[in-house]
Amino acid sequence: LGMNLTEWPDSRLNKLDGETGGAKQQVQESNAVGAEQIREREKIGAELRQAKTHLENIFNNSIPLCLTNDKSEIIDANEAYYQIFGKPTDGKSQKCYDSRPGPTCKTRECPLTRVMAGASEVVCESRKTEIDGREHSFVVTARPFINEAGEVAGIVESFQDITKLKLVEEALAEEKERLLVTLKSIADGVIAVDIQGRVVLITETAQVYTGWKQQYAVGRKLAEILQLQDALDRRLNINPLENVLQLHTGEESAVDAILIAQDGWERRVSYSVSPIYDQLRDVIGVVLVFQDVTEKLKIEAESIRIQKLESVGLLAGGIAHDFNNILTVIMNNLTLARLMKNSRKKLLEKIYNTEEAVLK
Repeated sequence: LGMNLTEWPDSRLNKLDGETGGAKQQVQESNAVGAEQIREREKIGAELRQAKTHLENIFNNSIPLCLTNDKSEIIDANEAYYQIFGKPTDGKSQKCYDSRPGPTCKTRECPLTRVMAGASEVVCESRKTEIDGREHSFVVTARPFINEAGEVAGIVESFQDITKLKLVEEALAEEKERLLVTLKSIADGVIAVDIQGRVVLITETAQVYTGWKQQYAVGRKLAEILQLQDALDRRLNINPLENVLQLHTGEESAVDAILIAQDGWERRVSYSVSPIYDQLRDVIGVVLVFQDVTEKLKIEAESIRIQKLESVGLLAGGIAHDFNNILTVIMNNLTLARLMKNSRKKLLEKIYNTEEAVLK
């Protein structure tokens, strides 16, 4: 034990050097592996931070998004959501039905309730109250939020604001209602068809004229519910859509025809046909307006008959007046002839005058 290293055998020293070098090499290799692992971790960390940044950018720059757990507590939400529904100032968790109260909250129609019951996706329309009290309409899409254990722990909801779309729809509905009221208030029958000639609208007056109720007429070809014949030649059937849809002749107005209803009842009508254009001036349908002129034609015929009778009466009156004049001359001459029975010459003169009056 008290030996000096110089007294150790060379073999012993060589062995010791070899063991020391091996340990040193192992340490170097271990350090290299550790450094590589550190670089890998740093790379993974950088990629995770970059991915997180990307996700945060997407999360905060998309439509309103909200993450709600199974206890109706809002876990997280993006800025778009908070701008609409407001952000709690006390830092405490907020219930979804307090953040965005709506008609489906705490009901079976609540998206959270439906997803937790097993629905894979819930899409519905809902009205939500904003922080300023205004009512806005949204399309709500809810999908399950899965935790690390693979369990449904809540929902992820997106909110697409369709308030402007709803306002447009409401304005269109009001305009349609005004149009229907206007159509109901006019006495003429109106039928509108699409480009295929199928009925899309028929007013109450047109239903009376044709004998077809709206629920049975809509969707049928116009020729099925409207039978028109030429007013001058009943052997000719009229297709009021042909010129507009096939020949593209434009409008037709004041066409006389005979309309035969479903029950066989006939009436004289005067109809007009006009194309319906879209914004590009393409024909997308036709509107047919027809008026019952049966009574009008009867009145006109009666008026003509009365006028003829009046003319006959005037003619008869004139003839009677002339005839009376002739009879007056005859009677006067006969009276004078009786008074002149002793004068043959004068009697013959009166007889000649009577003959001339008769010949006139």
